[in-house]
Amino acid sequence: MKQKKRVLFFLFLPFLSFIISCSTRTYDASRKSPSATRNPDAHLLHPQFKVFHKDERSTCIYFKLYTGELTYLTDKKTKKELATLRVRCLLRTEVEGRDILDSLDRTLKIEKVDHQKEVVSRLIISHLKRDFSYADIAMKDYASGRECRHYVRIDNRKNGNGQYFLSMQASNGKPLFRTYLRNADTILVKNNYTSSRQLFVDRYTFDFPPAYPAYLEEGQATETTLQRQENFTCEKRGDNFLFTAKMPGIYLAKTKPEEESGMLKVRFSGSFPLLVSAEELLEATAYLLDSADYQRMKTSGNMKLSLDRFWLQAAQNNKDKAKNLLRVWYNRAVYANYFFTSYKEGWKTDKGMVYMLFGTPSEIRYGDDMQKWIYKHKQDNKNLVFYFEQQKKSIAPNDYVLLRSKKLKPIVEKCINSWKSGSIYYW
Repeated sequence: MKQKKRVLFFLFLPFLSFIISCSTRTYDASRKSPSATRNPDAHLLHPQFKVFHKDERSTCIYFKLYTGELTYLTDKKTKKELATLRVRCLLRTEVEGRDILDSLDRTLKIEKVDHQKEVVSRLIISHLKRDFSYADIAMKDYASGRECRHYVRIDNRKNGNGQYFLSMQASNGKPLFRTYLRNADTILVKNNYTSSRQLFVDRYTFDFPPAYPAYLEEGQATETTLQRQENFTCEKRGDNFLFTAKMPGIYLAKTKPEEESGMLKVRFSGSFPLLVSAEELLEATAYLLDSADYQRMKTSGNMKLSLDRFWLQAAQNNKDKAKNLLRVWYNRAVYANYFFTSYKEGWKTDKGMVYMLFGTPSEIRYGDDMQKWIYKHKQDNKNLVFYFEQQKKSIAPNDYVLLRSKKLKPIVEKCINSWKSGSIYYW
């Protein structure tokens, strides 16, 4: 390993911040625990990552940790409450490849601060030469045993892709990890590879349907084409560009108007990523309804009452059971919005659909452009497997499409019938 040519640094940044990258997770889900059903990843850490090519010499991998997932213990010497986290990073040429370009292993001490919800840190990779590489990052909280492993894809091609942009909150300059913007968000954008004083932004309209059933074959599902609505420019203020999404839409910011890749940001309507209105809740129930029932409930004049009746009927008029069913279902929809949102709402993606119906997979495996979700049977060795393929030409780096198969139809129908009969489905 030639440390003089490529060095991996670890820096801790003591500030807060509010597409999930690739992760490999192996565990046995506690499927009969109510708490595990509502928060199935309670025993895992959920860092978020953002790659930023700072300049020709260095690439930063920012990561955010949620303090509520960390366990703090009182240090005997300093009397401070500290969480101790091990961070190990291997820079690989391929996800499953044996060639390791560089590595680090560090212990991170995080002091507890009142009202602090997130902490942000970063790794710095120096003198990166390859067009593509993968940062294999493993984290473990020593006190609780919570852990995670993520593969972060680094795209070093000089094509103006999203990793050449760093978006930050305008109010405090802290990195912004999420793709979606809220109504009041104004952000700063940094790109050190352009001398232009302008960013060129295309805005696309969207109205995406929920994901198509997992058993539809190729040609049966209709693709939605993005329609460009307008283009405009953002001016540079000091070292950064000032960007505001004034209305709902898909925004692609580029350093040159003719480029096809850039920084993706999306502003949805309503209270996204939460589901609040009756219309939003009904739409997110579409995976359990046939088209006739959905239209009937939508035109009933009182969607909230129709939804209440649907869940009560599913629970055989048991109100407590109905509350638990809808709590789990809509919690999964919100979770999908947080972690699977690409250029469309997370619950509408193929990953979101599978997650809402089947819950957290027992294991996730990754190839360079593929994800394999494995649901292990609770009694025998028969597994249910879903394959997701990354869309290389998509404007969203986390756009994965399910490889559909008609063989999945009886399993999906059994799952839907289970939900409609008042039972959360477990493989």
